[in-house]
Amino acid sequence: MFFSTSGFQKFCAASAFCVAASGAFAQTYDCDMHNKGRGGWMGDRMIFSLVPKDVTGFVYDGVIKNAYDSPIAARVTKRKDTLWRYKWDVEGASSVNAGKLSLTYSALLNTKSGKVTVNGILHGGDNVISGEGRCKVVK
Repeated sequence: MFFSTSGFQKFCAASAFCVAASGAFAQTYDCDMHNKGRGGWMGDRMIFSLVPKDVTGFVYDGVIKNAYDSPIAARVTKRKDTLWRYKWDVEGASSVNAGKLSLTYSALLNTKSGKVTVNGILHGGDNVISGEGRCKVVK
């Protein structure tokens, strides 16, 4: 699932809002993903925003674009200085075969190495959603 530059611009606007609202510095990571699961529900690109001072962040990908058309807030926890856990839910993602679906995701982002691993659950299904990626800092 690919999203356009306009989606990325919306993400950057949301990240900028985060910074303006909190006065803290937000860092954005653009990640090329490799889907390791079966059944889809993970795109080839994911974007994460992190405000370390406030332990907050946003996430955006093709699944989120499909359901909301804009970035969504994630629940973020700090595991170590450079290791961050993201959790988020997507309600109402469209499926040709099954209508609107509910998904739950979790990601572990290493800001030092630029690696991310993502796992997800398709509620009511048996899809295995997992992937890993390499992230670049957006300047």
